[in-house]
Amino acid sequence: MKLSVYFGDAVTVGPRLAADVLMERFAAHGVTAALLHGSEGYGLHRRLHAERLPDVSTDLPLLALAVDREERIRAALDDVHAAV
Repeated sequence: MKLSVYFGDAVTVGPRLAADVLMERFAAHGVTAALLHGSEGYGLHRRLHAERLPDVSTDLPLLALAVDREERIRAALDDVHAAV
């Protein structure tokens, strides 16, 4: 089963970045996962975010992909929801 989680790199869980928390939680559940960092994207407010435009690059897109057995993915869902 594949789980795709889309969020911005400015998302936090308390004082920590959500990306770090999410990847740690996947690892704790033994889920195979990868984190992809976008170089450009549009946020919720449809404003361009890009590395090439430093004044608006505060929330670039992230994609966490988890691929594993269905039972492992389902076991991690509560933690994923809490992280993002």
